[in-house]
Amino acid sequence: MVGEMSLDSIQKMFDRIYGKRNAKLYSPADLLLHVFEETAVIAESFRKEDHSNVPKAIARFFGWLIGFCNSQGITLSKAVFDKYHGACPYCGKTTNCICISAETKPKAWHRNSGRKMPQFLFQWQTMFADIYGRVNRVAGMEKCWLHVHEELGEISQAFRLKQQKPLRDEIADVFAWIVAFCNRMKIDIGKAIVDEYPEKCDICGKDKCCCPKV
Repeated sequence: MVGEMSLDSIQKMFDRIYGKRNAKLYSPADLLLHVFEETAVIAESFRKEDHSNVPKAIARFFGWLIGFCNSQGITLSKAVFDKYHGACPYCGKTTNCICISAETKPKAWHRNSGRKMPQFLFQWQTMFADIYGRVNRVAGMEKCWLHVHEELGEISQAFRLKQQKPLRDEIADVFAWIVAFCNRMKIDIGKAIVDEYPEKCDICGKDKCCCPKV
């Protein structure tokens, strides 16, 4: 059952459904542009004050983000946990960090948080809620979403300059902020993905997508 799959298994699922099609029809830049495209749906929901389509857009955002990660040979869970090893990478706190915007360099000792890598998406949501939940509640949904856009811009720069390590780190930051946004919106990311992609393409319904380029 998809709802009980780990983040790694979800990444493999998207690769099984869309991997060959994406490799045939899309460049990595195309995949990244699709990630940006899904953010427009969420931005529109703020403008219209109608968030009914947000869970669907979040699922599609993850689908394209994972497609981009697959094109770069990046395992999403490893990229995220390498940077956020169960704690804030800036101050090392495992709960109630308040230095989320601090202009400091990550510290190596944060890896000793003692927290194991989450598996299921709800566990990732819990981890980030523990670390940043208090400050994100103060920040609000809109500010969380602006941070997503900021980090997407930094992904684009790292990708354009072919900087692999910064690219991995910025992907981790996008994941952290999209999870923060979903936590503020009370969106269960795993359920959103299951609802949109029940182990098959959301358009053609095949377990290996045969849709034309969109």
